[in-house]
Amino acid sequence: MRHARLLHVPERVEVLSIDRQNQRARIRRQGFIQELPLAELVFEEELSNAPPAPQALSGETELYLSPDLSQQRAEIRLIHGLPHSCFYTLFIQGKNHTWHPLLARNLQPSESFFLSLSLVDFMPPWLLRLQRIVASSLPLPVLPPPVDQTYIVRMVDFTKAGIQKLLPAPSSETAKLFSQTHPESKEKPTPFLPDLREEIDLHIEKLAPHLTQAGAEAIFDYQVNAMKRYLVSCEAARFSAVIVIHGIGKKKLQAALIEFCKASGWRTEKLLSPPHLGGATRVYFSS
Repeated sequence: MRHARLLHVPERVEVLSIDRQNQRARIRRQGFIQELPLAELVFEEELSNAPPAPQALSGETELYLSPDLSQQRAEIRLIHGLPHSCFYTLFIQGKNHTWHPLLARNLQPSESFFLSLSLVDFMPPWLLRLQRIVASSLPLPVLPPPVDQTYIVRMVDFTKAGIQKLLPAPSSETAKLFSQTHPESKEKPTPFLPDLREEIDLHIEKLAPHLTQAGAEAIFDYQVNAMKRYLVSCEAARFSAVIVIHGIGKKKLQAALIEFCKASGWRTEKLLSPPHLGGATRVYFSS
């Protein structure tokens, strides 16, 4: 099964078929089937729906990421695939360029470790530092060499659905991210999606034209999920405020927006002047 990311929306879709001659692809999106030009899709390597079974030793240590933007959380899973026990430490870089310990324990062959992290407490992008050493109970002729690996978890990784395998980063790329995420940097962080703007229109004909003929409940669910993904992504990209156009209607969509913002600790302001006239709300991420 092949998947791709939409070029202008932080969403992962299933690719059903590809028409090379007409340069179009048939995809399944939010349960609906539609056709899109190939130019609007970014194909990615197929990701398994679940990490390898613990009993199938891979011969290595593997890290997986499973984000959930709607809950502002992400799960990290470490799989110890070596045939002998090892002692692990895992750190994450936090504010002020400091490292916070996440794991310090001995793992047996085929053992896994799960950890759920708040995206509010640990705002992306992440820098993870994994260290491993053989935990032998027998005398060894020489000291076993430690393994020290750094993983870069970018903003865009948190917008992908499903479980993703993380790969160690080259030292040169790690040093570059250190300088970009240093809190004393005077440069404003660049939004992680080139099309991420300071305004989103939730009208379905603008947001997802392929759903205009869908049922009211399906449209509303799609709008709410898109709104949540957008706001969490904008906060992670360090926008100070954005505008959400929800229309007037029955105020059901506006109520869902206000409720989500209140739960997330964001201030809202109803825009009553033209051109919005009460059909839009400004969301402030900082107090």
